[in-house]
Amino acid sequence: PPPSPPPAPPPSSPDPPHPPNPPAPPPFSPSPPAPPPLKPGGLTGDPHLHFAHGGEADFRGEDGAIYAMLHHAGLAVNALFEACAFLLEHGGLKVRGTFVTDVFFRLLTEATNKSVRVEFTPNMP
Repeated sequence: PPPSPPPAPPPSSPDPPHPPNPPAPPPFSPSPPAPPPLKPGGLTGDPHLHFAHGGEADFRGEDGAIYAMLHHAGLAVNALFEACAFLLEHGGLKVRGTFVTDVFFRLLTEATNKSVRVEFTPNMP
């Protein structure tokens, strides 16, 4: 008998279905409003601290104490506090507070890595 023909190949399977195209992203919403500009920080009176983002605080130091007011890479600002009693203009209320009388700056130079110190003593001649 003649040899039998080779078996037929199995029917080819259809291509797998392609996933549907992803949906388009939603349109961009408007940008959030810009933050308010920074205000300069500072210190006034007996003392009232004013922060860059609008915050405020009162601070009462110890008489004759030096406090670190700012410390950042290469910069330190310290302040000497002195006690003082005074009367408020309106109402005559007596306040026992403290005031900054001297400020000390220490800067580290970038080029030479040397320290520069500056003392600001406005009550001295």
